[in-house]
Amino acid sequence: SFLVAMTNAAIADFFTTPFRGKWLTVSNCIKAVVVSLAIVAALLYGRFRIEQADDFIEYGPLAASVQSNVPQSVKESCQDESEILAGLLTQSDDSIKAGARLVIWPETMVMANLDKRVLDRLGPAYTCNAIDDTLKSYAKDNTVYILVGAYGGTLKDSELSFATRYNSAFLYQPDGSQADCQYDKIHLVPFGEVVPFKRSCPFLYRMLMKFTPYDYDYSLDYGEQYTVFEMDDTDSKVYNFGVMICYEDTIPAIARRFTAVESGGKRVDWLVNISNDGWFVKSGADGVGATTELIEHTVSCVFRAVENRTAIIRSVNTGISCMVDSMGRIRNDYKVGNLAKKAVNRQAVAGWFADKVPIDKRVTVFNRYGQWLDFCCAVGFVLCAAAAIGKSARKTKKNEDNK
Repeated sequence: SFLVAMTNAAIADFFTTPFRGKWLTVSNCIKAVVVSLAIVAALLYGRFRIEQADDFIEYGPLAASVQSNVPQSVKESCQDESEILAGLLTQSDDSIKAGARLVIWPETMVMANLDKRVLDRLGPAYTCNAIDDTLKSYAKDNTVYILVGAYGGTLKDSELSFATRYNSAFLYQPDGSQADCQYDKIHLVPFGEVVPFKRSCPFLYRMLMKFTPYDYDYSLDYGEQYTVFEMDDTDSKVYNFGVMICYEDTIPAIARRFTAVESGGKRVDWLVNISNDGWFVKSGADGVGATTELIEHTVSCVFRAVENRTAIIRSVNTGISCMVDSMGRIRNDYKVGNLAKKAVNRQAVAGWFADKVPIDKRVTVFNRYGQWLDFCCAVGFVLCAAAAIGKSARKTKKNEDNK
């Protein structure tokens, strides 16, 4: 991003200086040389890292990504929740037959609260417990891990109403149990998932609620833990992975926290992005049609993969489900599946694919030190602004003294 901004600024300077009667100034020449060297250096460094990849990458388990194709309007009606679950299970059957060890489902496509703290208090008579039992049995019968996007939360002590509500990811294990840990989404979408100031400024919160399309409080609560899930392969090798839900893949700090270096290595072997992009399709007489947001959201994972040198596997309702390798390349192929071979064509369709997850052992500067460049730019901006203000003040004082 810095390189893009720097290049555009240099071009803008170059084309605006002729109007001031200058062109080939020393300043413009220096800018052109610096920008050109930076671009060449980035290209050479990138090529070097790509060519050395084979020495640092090994392949992990066969992971399957299941893609549903449900517009948000259909999902919100909750009328087809059993059909949606049945469709996910059917596609999972095919991926498991192909040898998948981990099956990944999109964000909140299981429309139930699967939080153990809720299930234990509700008892077997409730639908969410029935769904939980179905998933446990399915995972055990097929000796497979299933990562599920659903709702989480806690109940109030005195009544069966929610004290907290989360957008969560749950892992069902081959022994028929749900993993002890769950991931609750940390970065919520303002107004889409949470209305700000609910606790810090209730009056302002009530004002903002009047501008939302709902007549009820739909706000979720923020997760706090960067949960790392653990699984083993058929050879008993243990792997770790983290989950980014929906637009968390646009936040560099979140991917880094999952992959941050511990004891000389990264915390996770790969990342998962589960999302419900059913918001970004058009429903009509001809069926479900894609919009450009599906591609734009997919590209976000490219940056996170490069920054952390970590592969990301996406499972997205309406698409684009794909594998992004640790060099930021969106893979157009897979080992087995029924989605289009070319990733860009996996829009507004249902299907699945399975592939071996590439595990990159390299650690980046970003992994170790974070967004230091952002901080340096911010400090530089403040210093330049202060210098400009000081220069203007001195000039003004000098003019006054001359008068």
